[in-house]
Amino acid sequence: MHIARLVSRLFKLFIPSFIEKVAKLTGFMKRHSKLLPEIFAKAMSLGLLDSKNITEEVIDEKCAVIQNGVSLSKQAISKRLNECIPFLLELLFKVLKSTLSLDKMHVGKTKYVEAILYGKLLGALLTMTLYDSVDQSILKSHGRGVSMQRFYTLLLVDLYQFYTLKRITLHTYETFSNLVQRIGKLALHEKTFKTN
Repeated sequence: MHIARLVSRLFKLFIPSFIEKVAKLTGFMKRHSKLLPEIFAKAMSLGLLDSKNITEEVIDEKCAVIQNGVSLSKQAISKRLNECIPFLLELLFKVLKSTLSLDKMHVGKTKYVEAILYGKLLGALLTMTLYDSVDQSILKSHGRGVSMQRFYTLLLVDLYQFYTLKRITLHTYETFSNLVQRIGKLALHEKTFKTN
């Protein structure tokens, strides 16, 4: 997917009216408070990406950075954390539904949507780091990155041979590794990128 579309999707997630609607729907926002739902969502998602030791104080700092002048007590943050699970889960579900294009699938309105969602998420998480590793490796050696869309299309074509494996051996790993590298080379971007 083009980077501009990914960025626009990221920003759409944090539209205040959208976040507020989800917050009210899940009971996270019962009345107006100085900590807006969108600030809490930003702090809990993007804000924690660089944090290893996550405490109430860290979350308070992240909220203060995003929303100038907001300072919450440890008890207030703790209360929000105890109440936020349905809110964050609903946001997660909506983001995944959009990212994995569930609304465009024929099964999107069936009772199996949750199972399909988690299955696709599992597949994405299992292969995301694989794509990133191949992309970085090939960028260094070829000066061109790997197209995510082409990579996944080619990967799905060749994955069938691994679906039926009952035993995983060292040979399997080597074969799969070679396959992924070959797919990466086939999925190169047309444009050459400058490497530092």
